[in-house]
Amino acid sequence: MRKQRGLSYVEVTLAALLLSVGLVPVLQSLQGAGVTAEVHGLLNEEQLALQSRLDLVRNQPFSSLLAMAAQAGSADVAVAAWSDAATARTPVLVFLSAYDAVNEDGDADPFTVTDPNTDGDGSVYTATLPADMLRLMWVKVQISGSDQSLTTLVRR
Repeated sequence: MRKQRGLSYVEVTLAALLLSVGLVPVLQSLQGAGVTAEVHGLLNEEQLALQSRLDLVRNQPFSSLLAMAAQAGSADVAVAAWSDAATARTPVLVFLSAYDAVNEDGDADPFTVTDPNTDGDGSVYTATLPADMLRLMWVKVQISGSDQSLTTLVRR
């Protein structure tokens, strides 16, 4: 009786088939991991851009925040001076508004502040408004076209 050496063609073919079937899910996992890493990198870049812009705005004098909020005119309008153009790699928009935390005007809307209009200009952002009436400024930075944002309050 002769002893068999090596593998038969059937065994080799079967082994190659099993390896190829097992290799497909492994390659798909690697592809998914690459996409996940790329998305994580983009989200991290956006988060850093938001935090950087929020720090920049928070470090401005309160008078500058008042002036920029007055120019914007509404919490829904981006402050052009501190917002990026839409063509920027990670365009960040900055929103400012007076904030009525204690509901002094009684309307339950923190974005409305009553102006006694002693200076006749109808703006709550003017310097003649008593300082105790406008103590907080709402600041929001947001990635343009995204739900990613950071929000804070800055006090006088």
